[in-house]
Amino acid sequence: MSALSRRHFEQGGQGESASTRATLMAAAAEAGLDVAAAKSFLETDELKGIHSIPLFVFNVPQLGLVGGPFRQGAGTPFVVNGSMDAPTFLRIFEGVYELFCQAAPQLGRRFDPESPLAPARRTDKASSVTRRTSSSGRHTKAASEDIVKDLITTDGDALVGCSVLLHGLTAQSDLNGKVGTATGLDLGRGRYQVQLIGADRARVLLRSDNLLDLTTVADSKIRELVKDLAREGVTGDELRRHLRALQAAETTADAQRAEVIAQSPVGHDDISDEEEPMMF
Repeated sequence: MSALSRRHFEQGGQGESASTRATLMAAAAEAGLDVAAAKSFLETDELKGIHSIPLFVFNVPQLGLVGGPFRQGAGTPFVVNGSMDAPTFLRIFEGVYELFCQAAPQLGRRFDPESPLAPARRTDKASSVTRRTSSSGRHTKAASEDIVKDLITTDGDALVGCSVLLHGLTAQSDLNGKVGTATGLDLGRGRYQVQLIGADRARVLLRSDNLLDLTTVADSKIRELVKDLAREGVTGDELRRHLRALQAAETTADAQRAEVIAQSPVGHDDISDEEEPMMF
């Protein structure tokens, strides 16, 4: 990215363009990458015949990378850097995102909505929710605008990258109470793609109404209680109220435990969990 940036912005007057194959190959060589492998990648079936690859820039303030890949032209569909329509771009690169989602747990990394990257993630909601297209790779401008507008106007961020709890399902009631990761959004169907956690690692398509964000729920006891409620058929706003109540009770219990310890004489370390006030 640094090599492309230098060539595109500093040498742009000399005819360098970050979206051309020649510049991509030169930057790959400068960065010490395997040039033969890079050339082979550009000759794959998906990319063969495409001579202009858009430079897709993520907002990563820590690295000094700032960019907005999606923009809407006058009367035109969403495009990436103004040079390629979104469905084509996403169809080419969705495999990379899929591999990242599979590798992230092994690396011990996850998306944290409270991290310093949260503002960038919120700003680029359009790009985060359109990483997936329908199986045909086509969607209309109107459909894109409606889905993006809906997600932008709702509270909180889109669910892509979040740990989610399945609830309120009738046709697949056996899935209620299961947890997975929302890996993308199928714009054609208006449903999230969810990779379930478990031996089968099944992948399902579900509406946001059937998903509860568990990303910020770190307490394993609360997670299990909420999963049990979902299995019992509790859903929607009622399930969210239960979650808020459990989190509030846990916070209160922590505060009271700290107060008890602070007021206890020497030897207070012997206080057991059984002596803690239960606020459920």
